[in-house]
Amino acid sequence: MLTHRLLGGLLLLSASAVLAPGATLIGQDPPPSVIVYAGGLEWVYAAPCAPGGCGTITLHHGFRLPASSEWTSSFTDLSDMYNQFSTPSQKCAATYFSNEYDHCDFGDFQNGYVYDSPFAPDDEHRYNGAGETFLVRGAGGEIPEPASYVLLGSGLIAVAVLRRRRAGAL
Repeated sequence: MLTHRLLGGLLLLSASAVLAPGATLIGQDPPPSVIVYAGGLEWVYAAPCAPGGCGTITLHHGFRLPASSEWTSSFTDLSDMYNQFSTPSQKCAATYFSNEYDHCDFGDFQNGYVYDSPFAPDDEHRYNGAGETFLVRGAGGEIPEPASYVLLGSGLIAVAVLRRRRAGAL
């Protein structure tokens, strides 16, 4: 009888740990409620640390580190970016991308500690290992599928054949 109670207690404890509110969601596509749509791209506040700094960032679902041009084509400055991520509610996707953290440090963000951002006030803020990490998904860094290349190549061959036929008919 005691063994059954002990086993039941362990099962209940295990179930509550799995369903804990701070449980990680790494590998899942983040919901629209934590995504900022700017510059034709989807932006997420992925972690309170820089990749390789004080944490590990897991890239998935097409999210990647943004290029410098994507920052400046999506936001006018750090204040504009901060406002889009903090109003009307704070948008934090750390639980979807960070292996160590389930929160975002909006104070560090507001003070310019934003990893690899041209909006950071200086290199200390831009390359700090504890700088906030943002990821982007969209047009800029996507790699075309091989089928796209096949379709493009077929179209070019068809155009060349048609031009050759027309030249021969003249």
